[in-house]
Amino acid sequence: MPKKKEVETPTVENRTFEEQLARLQEIAGQLESGDLSLEDSLTLYGEGARLSRACRVRLEQARHTVQLYSEEGLTEFKPLDLEE
Repeated sequence: MPKKKEVETPTVENRTFEEQLARLQEIAGQLESGDLSLEDSLTLYGEGARLSRACRVRLEQARHTVQLYSEEGLTEFKPLDLEE
């Protein structure tokens, strides 16, 4: 009998935004593969939903911080010249 795939369920806390996003992409790939049981799919879907929410919160916090700096005149944004 083939061995059942094990699904990782690490916590969302104490991960950087980049780690959360990478895990979310990993989860999406696993779900898209169609190789998981319904139970494992639901577990991953729940973890993905929590990660998605956490990423949205972090992005909103970053947007707010940039907005505050911009309003206070502390930062002047210049277009990035990628051809240098």
